[in-house]
Amino acid sequence: MIRILPRAVLHPPRALRRLALLTLAALGLNGCLNSVLPEPESSRLYTLPAGQLTGPASESPWQRLLVESIDPVPALDSDRLLAIDQRGEVRRIAEARWIARPAELVQVGLSERLRQLGAAKNVDRQSLRVAPELRLLGELSAFQFDPQRQAATVVLNLQLLCAQSHHPLDDRRFEAQVASSAEAGALISALADALDQLAQQIQQWVISQQPSGCEPTSHNSGAEAR
Repeated sequence: MIRILPRAVLHPPRALRRLALLTLAALGLNGCLNSVLPEPESSRLYTLPAGQLTGPASESPWQRLLVESIDPVPALDSDRLLAIDQRGEVRRIAEARWIARPAELVQVGLSERLRQLGAAKNVDRQSLRVAPELRLLGELSAFQFDPQRQAATVVLNLQLLCAQSHHPLDDRRFEAQVASSAEAGALISALADALDQLAQQIQQWVISQQPSGCEPTSHNSGAEAR
């Protein structure tokens, strides 16, 4: 015996039909919105502009200078362009990123600028074929936009060491600020200008040191006298 189902069972209720229509409409609307709304902005990569400096008339007493790796403070151990105020609050600048860690870019940029300025007859950031006389190393303490001062700020704490004996010759803090806005392009240009200023100060500092300070007798004489 064949049982005929009631009409209400053969066809879904009106509420279910309305729900299906609303679902289809929502899917269609979502597709339209996806085609109209802009795609999320992708990160834009930046590098530090090269220096265009010329050396002074005075000749460096050093033959070979090695610019070693520069360690960043924790806040700068990132590939983001940053704004850091005087209270230490950090914020990112749009979607801008460096192509490498700022400390790496500073090491490359500083060695290039010191080479242009003639801080030594040979300046490099890799191990030289001939052992260097002098090593430059230190810490990158600031490389950012300062909102209070509306300026790009670069701070380096550096130390000069005799390469063979590891005897410290001198250490010094270098700071430069160049007026800027928080816009990525303007900030990067200002940071490069600030590094130019620091390179000129560092070059003068390097050539003011005398190679005699690295001679064994110069820092052992006190012990011998005793």
